[in-house]
Amino acid sequence: MKRIVTAISLCALVLSASAQLQSDNALPSLSQSDYTIVERNNDGTIKSVRYALTDNNIPATASEFFSTTLKKRDADDFVLDRSDDTDNGMHFECYQQYYQGVRVEDGHYNFRFKNGRMKVVKGHYVNVTGINTKPSLTKGEITNIYASYFGIKNSDIIEPYVDLIIKEIPNALNKDSLAALTYK
Repeated sequence: MKRIVTAISLCALVLSASAQLQSDNALPSLSQSDYTIVERNNDGTIKSVRYALTDNNIPATASEFFSTTLKKRDADDFVLDRSDDTDNGMHFECYQQYYQGVRVEDGHYNFRFKNGRMKVVKGHYVNVTGINTKPSLTKGEITNIYASYFGIKNSDIIEPYVDLIIKEIPNALNKDSLAALTYK
């Protein structure tokens, strides 16, 4: 009786392994580099791209990606924030988004190149439109409001760090977001 149960269990194991092998061969593996994979945010902007080895439409530079693939607006700029090279032919570049010269918080794209060819792009493009980048309050007025709120004497503030930025504010009700000019 033990031999029959063992034989049936062994047959079930072999059939299961065979079925798994066939299903693995039937579907393409996402880790293979035969397919260019593009992931988009809710608003349709590109969140990430993993380029296939066989893709002939890979942008040569980050600037080309921004203009042809991302299709950034004229008022937006992406400025190289940092870059790094590794010993095995990898090159990394990180770009920060600016709108009419004002830094856009959380607006960035990271690029990974292998032997000079773009492999992976990941990032977030903040939809900034129609914002007046001239603040209604000065840095001095913002410092006074901050000091008053926290009960700090103005004479105790040696040198305030105040930075004008554009911040994306999510709307939990409809998954949209709003970009707003603010101080950090």
